[in-house]
Amino acid sequence: DDDATALFNAYGIIENPYTTHVVVFAPFAYRTRDDSWLDWPHHLWRQGEAAILSWKTVRSLTAIRLEEACHTLVTSENAAPFHRLVETRHAALYTEGYPNAAVKTLLRHFAQAGIKGIHWGDTDLDGYRIAEQVARNIPTQLYAPSETGNQLNKRHLRLTHEQHRRLTKFIDDHPDFPYLANLRQTLACGWLEQEQSIDLFS
Repeated sequence: DDDATALFNAYGIIENPYTTHVVVFAPFAYRTRDDSWLDWPHHLWRQGEAAILSWKTVRSLTAIRLEEACHTLVTSENAAPFHRLVETRHAALYTEGYPNAAVKTLLRHFAQAGIKGIHWGDTDLDGYRIAEQVARNIPTQLYAPSETGNQLNKRHLRLTHEQHRRLTKFIDDHPDFPYLANLRQTLACGWLEQEQSIDLFS
């Protein structure tokens, strides 16, 4: 029941705005609170490197500006696919699983700059819940691999008993979930791990 600030101060607990971050690969600059424009993320883009912005940086920026033509940003749930996106020079943002505050805030800034999102992740329950959180912050489409039919079905993984139980319960408890049809497809056919579709991304 103690006041949180007083309690944290008493035990030397501080908020550390440098340990939460977002990794992004896109040709942008951002404006700071003193109206300066910093374009180092764009310089890294030109060198084929992703930028790492701390929560302190993200929460203090006031706008972003695209320095080259860029209409979409691929959000990647997992690390290896994000690395492939950087290698192939697709504008991308790494959600690192469920998106943290820095990720969500930066996505909102990209949305305000007119960028749309394409989410690429696992097709299990957690994957679609991550996609739903991404879509709350930027207009988002789900990425669908170009390969179809039996070839794609061979890549699907069978749900474990626990995955099946969680998925069934979630469908029953959340009839308004935006990706309900996708969840039912997963229930019927199994799920695709994002890493299984790296070679299919186009």
